[in-house]
Amino acid sequence: MRKLIFTTAAVLIAGATFATTSAQAANPFFCHAYAQQAVWSESENLADSCGFTGARWSFDYAGHYAWCLSVSKAMANSERLARKWSLISC
Repeated sequence: MRKLIFTTAAVLIAGATFATTSAQAANPFFCHAYAQQAVWSESENLADSCGFTGARWSFDYAGHYAWCLSVSKAMANSERLARKWSLISC
């Protein structure tokens, strides 16, 4: 009986963790748009001679897309807004 309780608890915890992670992850459609916007932002950075550097500022579509898939939609939106406000302040 004790083994059954521990097994059931482990399954419930694993399921809850998977559901939470899956629910928060950004989806591929969203991340495609995110990566396109990130690449466009780098063009604006260079065109306006803003001088921003680092991972946020690159033409690496695949890198932006992969990062987006690995984080929550909220975190990706936060990064998108940080890029936007940096360009506005340039």
